[in-house]
Amino acid sequence: MISKSALEEILDISLSKGGDFSELFFEVNNSLYFYFDDNRLEEAVVGEDIGVGLRVIFGDRTFYGYTTDVSLLGLRKLAQNLAEAVFLRDQNIKVVLSDKKEYGIRPLKDKGSFEIKEVYDILRMMNEKARSYDSRIVQFTSVIRTVDQKVLIANTDGDWVEDRRVRTVVYGLSVGSYNGVIQTGYESIAGMVGWELFTEEVINKIPYEASRRAILLLEAKEAPAGVMPVVISSKAGGVLIHEAVGHGLEADLVDKEVSVYKDKIGEKVASELVTMVDAGVLEGMYGSSGVDDEGVKTNYNVLIDRGVLKGYMHSRITAKKFNVPPSGNGRRQNFRYPPIPRMTNTFILPGESKLEDMLQRLEKGIYVVKMGGGQVDTTSGDFVFAIEEGYFVLNGEIKYPIRGATLIGNGPKVLEKIEMVGNDIGFAPGTCGKDGQGVPVTDGMPTILISEITIGGTEKGE
Repeated sequence: MISKSALEEILDISLSKGGDFSELFFEVNNSLYFYFDDNRLEEAVVGEDIGVGLRVIFGDRTFYGYTTDVSLLGLRKLAQNLAEAVFLRDQNIKVVLSDKKEYGIRPLKDKGSFEIKEVYDILRMMNEKARSYDSRIVQFTSVIRTVDQKVLIANTDGDWVEDRRVRTVVYGLSVGSYNGVIQTGYESIAGMVGWELFTEEVINKIPYEASRRAILLLEAKEAPAGVMPVVISSKAGGVLIHEAVGHGLEADLVDKEVSVYKDKIGEKVASELVTMVDAGVLEGMYGSSGVDDEGVKTNYNVLIDRGVLKGYMHSRITAKKFNVPPSGNGRRQNFRYPPIPRMTNTFILPGESKLEDMLQRLEKGIYVVKMGGGQVDTTSGDFVFAIEEGYFVLNGEIKYPIRGATLIGNGPKVLEKIEMVGNDIGFAPGTCGKDGQGVPVTDGMPTILISEITIGGTEKGE
């Protein structure tokens, strides 16, 4: 990485002409990417990305620059240019770093221990399993990606930390076709792990679930429309909570007054059955890390406690504005971006109810097993989400699968209308986009019963 003396010199230079705080983020990112489609391996890419991002904060202003020239000369130039950009005045500051703290994981199976043929064999097996599920599966696409990210973070507060994040993801997309109708099914598995992710169970589950879902949608009926109760399974993974609620609890959006949760700390914002947490400390989860991208240790942050809003997710900057400690949520896509408040692993804690009891409450409603994509307005909390796998329920009995359905509602109102919370919990990995940056996250929740929500569909229910 970079020596202690060099770090201290660069941080000194960055504040030499003004500034209250400076931070250096050094990253070495090694990645492998494999893309399998149309019965063959289309891409196999090995990549390495190395660079440094440097940030200087002066009052309420942030100055940011980055470079891929990580030589001492290159870093000096970056620091000098940033210092000039901050303010033309002399300021004598001496940076002294503390002893380095090291975090991170070492995968059980490092990427270097695998040959491309082994990856090809995994992808080929998944392709064969997907296509053999049903003759109506006409295409299967799969991706394997692993990233080994090593970061070093040092700042003028004296912090000096290193972290290693090894993340691996695999996903599959099956396409089903019958009588002119085409439907797709998707499944993904990811974690903060190495190649040990690829167990026999995972290799079987990805193609099976993707193909099962595609065939299910081919045989499904058009979705009913109207306002009705909904049970959302823990298998849906909490994407609704992440999008409709989680973003509104990121402190920069609150500070910009584009969050429906502004000025509501201590107020009841959800059903008393709801406790919502963001925790970057969960072992093995896709959104976890030892420290965030500002060098702050990740935490177990209770955002909503039994319906009452307790706090927001903070970076160093927003924490200072709100006069609270940073929560370990300052994250960035890579060294080219400044850190901003982001979710890590966000979920609702389990309750005590059983799925069968929730379904019995549905005289006429929808059982959602998997969510698709959607849109959210964080200012109002209004959202629209596709239902990737769902079923029509009549008098507590699951009748048939549906397709073409959407959930239409408002995040805060949905939280208030949660009437039952299941004794289970499920998690789903993903990549969260915000301000042009994507970061790995995990969403989770137990099965929940929402008393009423608008279902968008093409036909009336029974």
